[in-house]
Amino acid sequence: MRTVAPTMQSRVLECAAEIAGGIPQLCERLEVLEPELQRWLRNEEICPLPSFLKAVDVVLESERGFAAIFSGKPPEDILQDFTDRQAKRQGGV
Repeated sequence: MRTVAPTMQSRVLECAAEIAGGIPQLCERLEVLEPELQRWLRNEEICPLPSFLKAVDVVLESERGFAAIFSGKPPEDILQDFTDRQAKRQGGV
């Protein structure tokens, strides 16, 4: 099991869980099982883009969440960072 420093993925998911009311509630919103979400939170696996975007939607529902996650970085840059990581993981870039 590998863990790394908090990434944009884990920060978005943590904030989304807080806004949603907890891990079980976020699992319902993302339509995933808790063990899978826990692996994403620990940065053991990359969250699939559809689930990540659902989590971003949860965060964007809250001004506080948006400020905590993006801290001035444009959302387009955040999405680009995520898609770049996805491509690298899948052997693309």
